[in-house]
Amino acid sequence: MTLPYLRSLIGDSAFSAISELVATDDERHPAWSTIYYAGDGRGQSPDRERVSLCVEKALRSIFSHDKAWLSPTLIQRLSSENFSEAASALGEIRAYAALIDAFGKKISGIPTEAAATPDFAIRNREDLIYVEVATKRMNEGMVQKATVEYHVAREKAVEAAAAAREEGRTQSVSIHGYNVEPHGVSDPSKTDDHPVSNAISKLCAVKQNAHQFTRGHPTILWIDLQDAAFWPHNSSHAAPVLTEAPGSVVSGSFWYALYGEKGLPMFFQDSFMRPASPGKMAHSGKFLSPKGASLSAVVLSLPHATIVFENPGAMHPLPRWFRWFLLDLPVFDAEHSMVNWSQDGALTEQIASQKRRIITLHDEMLKARSTECPW
Repeated sequence: MTLPYLRSLIGDSAFSAISELVATDDERHPAWSTIYYAGDGRGQSPDRERVSLCVEKALRSIFSHDKAWLSPTLIQRLSSENFSEAASALGEIRAYAALIDAFGKKISGIPTEAAATPDFAIRNREDLIYVEVATKRMNEGMVQKATVEYHVAREKAVEAAAAAREEGRTQSVSIHGYNVEPHGVSDPSKTDDHPVSNAISKLCAVKQNAHQFTRGHPTILWIDLQDAAFWPHNSSHAAPVLTEAPGSVVSGSFWYALYGEKGLPMFFQDSFMRPASPGKMAHSGKFLSPKGASLSAVVLSLPHATIVFENPGAMHPLPRWFRWFLLDLPVFDAEHSMVNWSQDGALTEQIASQKRRIITLHDEMLKARSTECPW
């Protein structure tokens, strides 16, 4: 079998070193996991295999497009003992290759400077667009919970195996389940603290200081959600409201994190028959925050979808030609993306209409709670 390109890039010595690194919750090194699922681990985890093969393809694409970008500094980051640093480097690789697919020679990396700089620049004649990449990893509180649950599961497996031996059986089965909340562990005793509100809050906090977003040109925040330790997501949370279980609705954390505003009603397993009280947004979404106008758009990069949310109130709107290339992004999700295709007030009105529908649904549920049950 041909060695994965990533393993060849970091070298045998670095690969041997990261092979020995295991976190307390049994997480393996991000680069090691990528190499494993692109090679010997094929067929064990479809999502991880997909992301790993994506990295392999990305590295080959970058090598052909901009070999110098694969610098010694980047290679050192890939094999860093700091898992977050290695994951961040992998996220930048995925983002760069995706942008190459869409924009070709218009995209290039930006050398690191003493001051905070974006990661990439897209140039087309006089136009310049900056891209800053952030890789989202599992919340530390959830990591600690997963560590506890991992040891509980291991103890159950040991007990089941011991019981099987006593009964003369050669095999045993042990099952242990728990909820994974990658953005943070919620407190069920608080009505306004749940997986959706935590996701909204944590996504709003990504690159909150916006040091890289004040350069006088359109700027895009590219959020990579493909880290191996991060629970896989689909694109459903890009909708304002969605159904996750029959008979109830939840707020779409992706949509709320960008377009939501303080005081907007929120839903979490809310329904007319089993009403809940998840409260309202305690803060505005990223685009409506004090520095929100400096962001032209946010891209959410998932294993099976690339979602683009444009900011209709951006100080520096995306140029028209830029939008035309978005369709060439890998697995671009046209259904859930919010793009100002017509360069007029259509996107602003679409968002306003979505908020009116949210408020109407919330008001109807309030009326249902104050009405004697008709069934």
